[in-house]
Amino acid sequence: MIIYVYTTTQVKNMNIVEEVKNECICPSIDCSSCAGSSIINSDSNDVFIDDSLNDGNDGKISINSASKEELMTLSGIGEAKALEIIKYRTENNGFKTIEEIMNVSGIGEAAYNKIKDFIKL
Repeated sequence: MIIYVYTTTQVKNMNIVEEVKNECICPSIDCSSCAGSSIINSDSNDVFIDDSLNDGNDGKISINSASKEELMTLSGIGEAKALEIIKYRTENNGFKTIEEIMNVSGIGEAAYNKIKDFIKL
């Protein structure tokens, strides 16, 4: 999982919200397990990125190894479809291409087009 933490200025620049009303500053957080994460220094709003243990994760969900819960984060994939994906990959020794996900019951071309940019093998 990747969690992006943006500064107040970055959020304002995204034009997602008109105003950031609350700011949470937690100067005592232990960041020793945050490799590959963005860490904001609350004193200066600087963003530091630690890539020392970055595994090359591109933020995509692996349809060959994702849990039911991870699959359910994809648009249009509920519990039933997530279970169908897991069933299909188990019975077929995994997916060979991402397009093969359209062989899963309930996932057609429209559903595939919604998720294709967010999945990988």
